[in-house]
Amino acid sequence: MDLRSGVTLALPQPNDVDGLEAAMAMLGPRAQHLVRHVNDATATPIFIDYHLAPAWYEGVDAVIEDLAALAPQQPAAALLLAEHTIQRLEHADLDDSDGWLTQAFPQLERIHAVACEQLGLGGSELAERLRLLADASGMEAFHDAPYTHASTLGDAGINRLLRPPPQ
Repeated sequence: MDLRSGVTLALPQPNDVDGLEAAMAMLGPRAQHLVRHVNDATATPIFIDYHLAPAWYEGVDAVIEDLAALAPQQPAAALLLAEHTIQRLEHADLDDSDGWLTQAFPQLERIHAVACEQLGLGGSELAERLRLLADASGMEAFHDAPYTHASTLGDAGINRLLRPPPQ
């Protein structure tokens, strides 16, 4: 993927932590700082009970704000970090009775869609990436991708995304 700085970056596969680290190194210090920020904010070294969840989620909310601000300037970093944040949140050990994660996922998916649009990532390539992300999700992240990413997928991408995967 050709970035505005003239650097070519191959997007790592979703959930490829080593590929994410390498991409963040190529994208610069701000991207590297944000991956650490995401990891810190989404960490659950202990079970986060119902009473602690609002305070814990404040850190996640700050990450979402940072990624939204990042998307227009560094869309590749925003795209990868939105995916990484969702993956980390899916494994968070917390009492989510108040639906904190159901608030976070749609916001992160919208950031992802904006980043895809900024990068010109669409069609079949994006459809396959979104399918991988949706299939890997245990919490239905990216299951609304035909709607959230419609403008970048285009008709062919939406059709490919909605088609059953090959057996």
